[in-house]
Amino acid sequence: MFGLTTTDDTDPLATRRRDRRLFGGLIGAAMLAFFTLDFVGRPIVAVLAYWACVAAAVVVLYRSDAMMDERDRALERIASHRAVLAVGAALIVLSPGISALSAADVYDATPFVDGVLFGWLALFVVWTGTYGVTRLQR
Repeated sequence: MFGLTTTDDTDPLATRRRDRRLFGGLIGAAMLAFFTLDFVGRPIVAVLAYWACVAAAVVVLYRSDAMMDERDRALERIASHRAVLAVGAALIVLSPGISALSAADVYDATPFVDGVLFGWLALFVVWTGTYGVTRLQR
């Protein structure tokens, strides 16, 4: 009745819902398999299970005719823009603040914090390059 993969082939919305559920389930299974198998001491099996589930999810994604419509794409654009703004604001505020606190011997950032800030910087470098290439193509 409400099975994960049951659908009426004539209803495109039912097909989209089925594909979304299957895709999400496979991604969830990938994460669950990875963390569970890694926790029990099987890191190689964990990675293999993760890759198998992700590969199956990619097959579902490419097999699906329309997993996303224009409303989903519009929401993705808005969410992506907001995420970039939030990370950018945090990077602008935190980077000089952490450097100043370190120079004043008030707080010395751990390597983890430095890595996070470097990761955010790398995200913006990639975003800027991608934005520039996309802008030139239009």
